[in-house]
Amino acid sequence: MGKLIFGAAAMALLSGGCATAARAQDAGNASSGNPQAAPGGGPRNVTIYFSARDSKGKIVTDLKIDELKLSVDGVSQNIGTFLVPDGAPPLTFDLLLDVSGSRESHLPGIEQKYGYTFFTTLLRAGDLAYVREFSDTSKLLAIASGEPTLLTQAVAHESAPYHRTALLQAIYEACTDDLATGQSRKAILLITDGGENHSKVSEDVVEKCLRKENVTVFTVGLFDPFSVRPRTAEEMNGPDLADEFAFHTGGAVWPVTDEKDFMDALASAVEQIRGQYTIGFAGPAPKPNGKPRKLELKTSRKGITLAWPENMPDGEPIGR
Repeated sequence: MGKLIFGAAAMALLSGGCATAARAQDAGNASSGNPQAAPGGGPRNVTIYFSARDSKGKIVTDLKIDELKLSVDGVSQNIGTFLVPDGAPPLTFDLLLDVSGSRESHLPGIEQKYGYTFFTTLLRAGDLAYVREFSDTSKLLAIASGEPTLLTQAVAHESAPYHRTALLQAIYEACTDDLATGQSRKAILLITDGGENHSKVSEDVVEKCLRKENVTVFTVGLFDPFSVRPRTAEEMNGPDLADEFAFHTGGAVWPVTDEKDFMDALASAVEQIRGQYTIGFAGPAPKPNGKPRKLELKTSRKGITLAWPENMPDGEPIGR
């Protein structure tokens, strides 16, 4: 799977509410035969989440199980459970707001203007959301709420831009503290310029946590071009870092430069998160060396691009 960056406008979501998802297909909990385990151990229960877009960038919500092929390390896997977006499990969501000093020139405070509409279009019954801000440290502003008004108030209390950027630290703390809840479907949305320069954890440690907790990472990237102002080495690396997290977790990145871009990005994020499919299968056990197994998901439907996690999530063995 290549790195996916979507910038298509979806203004209707933020102006008049989210479009109704396509009717759930009668896929049931389809199963076909025994799991085919790749070398390295017995099968284990695995769940992954993915999204689909057509050639025009629109989210597709009516794929069927017989249009999909899943493999792990090149070995075909039998899909045991398939849920279309209307039947998706509850979501645990974390909004991470960059309040580092460099945000002074990157649409400062823009998230406060659209917070309520974002949460009302994103959250469904049973979903829970956190709000966390970060600069050289991170701080929770709202804890496990499904109430858009409370979450919006939390966003309104985010700090003015200050200090350095511990982006990796914020993701790690969200992963370990906020998203380790037992709810199966988890996502992070970063609003950041990507200028990591102050974390105590490595990118590898963060990616392992995201894989363990099965988290999808999305980024609204406030990436100023070099022509606007000189950029630090950390800021120059910001888009690549965001791309890596999207690629590894099945998420997406939306670069923005102005308010309209920002609105479109939030709308696209809502579309993609609410448009996630769920697949369950009996996958192979972890590799003895601890390295992740590689996933590949394909569809027979023409013109469709899928976004799925590059690596199989960690999980408990169910048989040996």
